[in-house]
Amino acid sequence: MQIYDRWGNLLFSKKDVPAGDPSQGWDGTLNGKSVVPGVYVYKIKLELIDGKLEDFNGDVTVLEGK
Repeated sequence: MQIYDRWGNLLFSKKDVPAGDPSQGWDGTLNGKSVVPGVYVYKIKLELIDGKLEDFNGDVTVLEGK
């Protein structure tokens, strides 16, 4: 799993993320501080049970926190 800002800078990268475990994903921070609200791009390479690899790409919008 990789998260990039709109300029292509890598903000988060993690391998072997267990499916269904949100604590292992990106929490919207960079170096312990919340990122600026905006749109961020994700890239996920998923290994299926049968060993096939699938790529997923998209974006996520971070909203301003409280």
